[in-house]
Amino acid sequence: MREIQASQITDVVEKLCIEANEHLPEDVLKGIAEKAENKIGNYDTVEIYPNAPIQEILSGDKNGKDYHQELFEKLIAIFGEFRSQNYAKEQFEKRCMHTVNDVLDCLIYNQNSENENTMRKYIVNSVQEAFRYVEYSCNVQFGGNSLHAITAYFFCMNQHFRKQNIFIPNELMQYILEEYPKEIHIAKRILNMLSSKMDIVSTQEDLIPLTIYIRSLLNVSLSRKRPRAVILAHGYATASSVADVANRILDENIFESVDMPIEKNVSDVVQWMKEYVEKNDVSHGIILMVDMGSLREIYRSFEENLKSPLVVMNNISTQMAIMAGELIQKEEKLEDIVRILEEENETEYKIIYPQIQKQKTILTCCITGTGTAEQIRLLIENSIPKEMDIQVISYDYDQLQNVEIVKGIYQKCEVLGIVGTKNPQIGQEKFIPLEQLVSGAATEQMINMLKNVADAVSMEKLNDNLIRNFSMNRLLGFLTILDTEKILMHIEEAMKQYEFLTGRKLKNSTKINLFIHVGCLTERLIRNSAIEDYPEKDKFQKIHKKEIRQIQAAFSVIEKTYSVKIPISEIGYIYDILAGI
Repeated sequence: MREIQASQITDVVEKLCIEANEHLPEDVLKGIAEKAENKIGNYDTVEIYPNAPIQEILSGDKNGKDYHQELFEKLIAIFGEFRSQNYAKEQFEKRCMHTVNDVLDCLIYNQNSENENTMRKYIVNSVQEAFRYVEYSCNVQFGGNSLHAITAYFFCMNQHFRKQNIFIPNELMQYILEEYPKEIHIAKRILNMLSSKMDIVSTQEDLIPLTIYIRSLLNVSLSRKRPRAVILAHGYATASSVADVANRILDENIFESVDMPIEKNVSDVVQWMKEYVEKNDVSHGIILMVDMGSLREIYRSFEENLKSPLVVMNNISTQMAIMAGELIQKEEKLEDIVRILEEENETEYKIIYPQIQKQKTILTCCITGTGTAEQIRLLIENSIPKEMDIQVISYDYDQLQNVEIVKGIYQKCEVLGIVGTKNPQIGQEKFIPLEQLVSGAATEQMINMLKNVADAVSMEKLNDNLIRNFSMNRLLGFLTILDTEKILMHIEEAMKQYEFLTGRKLKNSTKINLFIHVGCLTERLIRNSAIEDYPEKDKFQKIHKKEIRQIQAAFSVIEKTYSVKIPISEIGYIYDILAGI
């Protein structure tokens, strides 16, 4: 009996299958042609390869759907609608961007074989090289899924046979050239580099989708009050995919991304981050969202380059990225963003502050909410003389009970004191109740708080400004005719004249009462509705002749400015305020 190895049988069967597929009988060819409604004759070649989709066998199209042709047809149709319907340029631009991005998404995720993946990886390297050159020479920055999107487009151009020439209206080409000169310059740079490197045959028409895509990358609505956001993750396109999805949903390029394949060196990522910090305005902080492992501590390599706070958050997900993007769009504070993300997601974060000279700061807080705390902040901020160089930051009372937020505040600020409606009991800084500050009862505390940053003249100016601004806020609801700013200036002049004539220093509470009373008094006089009655008016005139003359002399500025006469009855009420009655 003869022994035959199983492997020999396998080899023979494999050979027979290959031979059978290479030489199809005439009737099989005829059947395929009839089924596909194609005319395949004796001179036609049908190529069959492993994993080939039946649609490709029947159509003879190795690449299936012609995305390249479809893209141009859609853009031409959108441009035709734009011209005929005459809708806004912004709407046209947005529709074009969405169309290009949708087609590129299909190209990115339509990888049919291992050979295609290998080819794409080669093109990725070429595109990446072109990106680096263009970024430095044109002072731009590409992010998100851009590397893989551009790679997919050029892969399509390189691999796909164009069945027919596409007629591009001259009007469309001219529009792109005129409206996007910067973007088309960048697109030309990229095309030229890749054409020479990869032997890609491109046409001028190829500039259109590429220019529109670059436009979408550079069309970032940045706010000076927003932190920057970067996603770092392991994998070939993990970070860029998450960033791309989030940016598309948010309809704004919020996130940059850095992919880190297993074979990629950490030092490359560090170098990218260093360049990113140098090139971009990161004055309002950076949110670095990572997945795991080595990336969690990557900030240590460029910590010395930091000039603003850096947040490192782990366990990045698409949902978390979208939530973070929404908070950034709302211009929430950096500390608030990470606090909310921690509460709503399974994540941990670390805030790293640069080693810089801390800004002298007064905190304001209120138990009723950040709205009131913000009003207190504006009151104090508008009262502090510029030469004192003190910033004022508002917080909700509950926020100051969060250990991480408080830690962050003290890392970046030299907290001088806290003003508010309730003491948050943090640090060793003095707490001054708002009512005591305005009334003057906390003057000594304020002087002690600012003794190292303000002289006596600045403190005097601060006190006067505080009283004036507080009174202005209260008067705004009473005055309808008078300019609040001007009347307060004239009342302040009158009070200084009174202090000069009498040699008497007025208390804060007295000044506030005079600001409000005289402001309303002046408007009453203009309306011819002065208060005529005063208790024992005649007796008051006989006993307080000197005081009446002093008040009349001091407040004559009001009479002259507004062409009014203050009657004895109204002078009587001013006297009561001055006397503390």
